[in-house]
Amino acid sequence: MLYHLPNFAGSTVSLDNLRDRGLGYAFETSIGLANTTQTDGPAGEARGLVVGMERAGRPVGYFPDKQTWQKIPGLDAWVGFYTGQAPGPNDLARSTMLDGHAVELGDGRRWIVPIAVGGPEEGDAELTRYRTLPHVDRLDEDGNWTVGDVLPRYAPLWDAAAAWWDAKWSAAGEDNEAADTGDAIRVIFKIDDARGAAVTILAANYRVSAIEVSLLGLLNDQTRVAILDAAIDWPTIAAWVQKKTDQQTPDISSTDAGPPAEHPATGQPSPTSGD
Repeated sequence: MLYHLPNFAGSTVSLDNLRDRGLGYAFETSIGLANTTQTDGPAGEARGLVVGMERAGRPVGYFPDKQTWQKIPGLDAWVGFYTGQAPGPNDLARSTMLDGHAVELGDGRRWIVPIAVGGPEEGDAELTRYRTLPHVDRLDEDGNWTVGDVLPRYAPLWDAAAAWWDAKWSAAGEDNEAADTGDAIRVIFKIDDARGAAVTILAANYRVSAIEVSLLGLLNDQTRVAILDAAIDWPTIAAWVQKKTDQQTPDISSTDAGPPAEHPATGQPSPTSGD
């Protein structure tokens, strides 16, 4: 991606400068690895800086007849790319990637959606979930090591996945509206909430925010649900349930994905601690 910073006086930019403009998420490495060009911008503002990674045939600069640009809502910055050469998962991957499911998104490419809570393993007799995100190790009052909270940088991912898990299991989340439908509870997971959660999940593995996801056309009715399902390892759960159903296990109904699971609260033990 390319970023234009209007009214930027200098010829070089630091990571702190980018963070001040709200673009800290887009650059992980030293800004020395990127190129900058002083130029006019996509909206005709006073000269500013274009920042991005140099690629063959794609110099860093403002070339309106060859590029697609959009203002970033709420920020004094624009984002763009060379038309017909939209960045993909390999271009935008973070230096540290979380394991997950490969999901084809709206651009036709496969992106790794991180798993926040893993489904049951092969030998599990009951529907078991495992927290898969990196966490802090803590000492309790007795001096014993325990599993602490998810690392702060992954807390938004955890919260987004937990909200979708609640919706999947018809357990009303704090921001969801539950309506009694007789024998069951129907949970309304608002579309904008689903979009926001999908972006949060993708941002754990990729240097994107809502504007990049929108500009690249990654989300639609199908892909946003696929992202949310992948984050809670729903493909693994569905396969496990299907196998139990095929085996006609007495306590697994052919129409029930297992007993409603408890909210995967922060601090849930990891598999190595016996859960």
